[in-house]
Amino acid sequence: MLKRTLLLSGILSSILLISTIIFAKEELSSLFKGFSFPMGETAEEFVTESFDDLFNIFGNYSKLTESQKDDSWHQYKGKYVRWTGIVNYKGLTNDDWNRAGIRHNVDTNVELMFGDDKKGIVRMISKGDRITYTGKLSFLFNRNLLFKLENANIEAINDRSEERRVGKECRSRWSP
Repeated sequence: MLKRTLLLSGILSSILLISTIIFAKEELSSLFKGFSFPMGETAEEFVTESFDDLFNIFGNYSKLTESQKDDSWHQYKGKYVRWTGIVNYKGLTNDDWNRAGIRHNVDTNVELMFGDDKKGIVRMISKGDRITYTGKLSFLFNRNLLFKLENANIEAINDRSEERRVGKECRSRWSP
């Protein structure tokens, strides 16, 4: 009985090893053929306009009337942007950890709202950091704080990608 169990476990181990080798040689795209989810890309619709472009349309010095601004806003609301700005503040308490204010020209112009899965990323930023971020345009204010972005994410901090920064922090924790 013991010989039979050992033989069976040896055969199963060999099958597992062979299948691992076969799948390791396959390209990832062929493994996921037929699935309809984006890999490494975001499915959200991004606008190409910069912060300055939208500031000129909706900001304090815009030549549009409030009614024209409201009409134009519908073209952008719900779409995603990728901008770079300076962290002006971030929430410090347990209640508001998920928000950060970003300065593009004078004072805070954009408020970022992060989901619960971004808590670690938010902890990495500090006031004065230059960040590249993405988020969904969700609210238009009529003052210096101009846009509120939901589903925010940080792609780079001080021109370093978030992945590189996390890797460096992890290595520094474990090195003697």
